[in-house]
Amino acid sequence: MQALGGVVTAFHCLLCGVIGVRLIRFAARSKGPEAWLSLYLLAGTVLGTLLSSAVYVSWADPSLALPLALRPPLHALQFLANTAGMIGILMFTHRVFRPRARWARRAVQSAAALSALAFFVTAAVDRFEVRVIPNPAYLAVVAVRVASMLWMTVESLLYFAQLGKRQRLGLADPLLVNRFLLWGVWAASMSLMQLSDPIGRFWYWWITGTTVQWIPEVGRTIIVSMIATTSALGVVSAATLFLTFFPTAAYKRWVAAHASSA
Repeated sequence: MQALGGVVTAFHCLLCGVIGVRLIRFAARSKGPEAWLSLYLLAGTVLGTLLSSAVYVSWADPSLALPLALRPPLHALQFLANTAGMIGILMFTHRVFRPRARWARRAVQSAAALSALAFFVTAAVDRFEVRVIPNPAYLAVVAVRVASMLWMTVESLLYFAQLGKRQRLGLADPLLVNRFLLWGVWAASMSLMQLSDPIGRFWYWWITGTTVQWIPEVGRTIIVSMIATTSALGVVSAATLFLTFFPTAAYKRWVAAHASSA
C-alpha cells in the first residue's frame, strides 16, 4: 500500500510541476492570475509534499528517520511552502471568481496574517519539533488551508452550474463548461486530502492519549488507512487535473457527444 501511495504521490507531484511551469510561462505573457495558481502547484503541492515526506517518513518507517537536528528546519520550510501555496490558491480564487469583492480580498489578507502569527507562535512554543497534535495556532492555519480549497470547490461548481444553463441555450462551449466541473472535482479531492492529515492525527490521539510521542505499532494502522484514502483521492485529483489541462481527443469527443445528447 505504501508503494502504491508513493507512485500516486510521485505522479501527482510531477503533473503539478509540469503544469506549474507552463502556467508561469503563460502568466509572464498574459499578466493574469495564472501565476498564483502556479505558486500553489509548485510551492504548496510539489515542494510541500517533498518536505512533508522528509519530515514524517519516520512515522511510516523509523529506519528512514532523518537526524533530529534536520527535522525542525525542514518542518519550518514545509510550513512556509504550504502557506505560500495557500496564499496562491486564495489569490487565484479571488482574482478569477471574486475580483471586486472586498470580503474576498480581506479573507486573503486575514489568512496571510494568521499564517504569519502561527509561524512565530510555532517557533516559540514548539520550536517546529514534530508533534502529533501541534499548537492551536498551527491547527488554525491547517483549517484555513482546507477552507481555501473548499472555497475554490464551491466557486468552481457554482460557475459550472451557471455555464451549464448557457450551454443548454447554445451560448457556452461544452468543453469549457466541463473544465469547470473537472476543476471543482479536483479542488474537492484536494480538500479531502488535506483534511485526512488532521483526521489521522486526532485519531491517533484518541487511541493513545498522547500529543507528542509517536508509537509506531499504533500509528502504522492509521498510516495505512490514510495512505489508502489519499491514494484514491490522489488518483481522482491527478485524473481531473490532467483532463483539465490536457484533454485527450477521445475525452473531447465524449464531452461533445454528451452535450449533444443532453
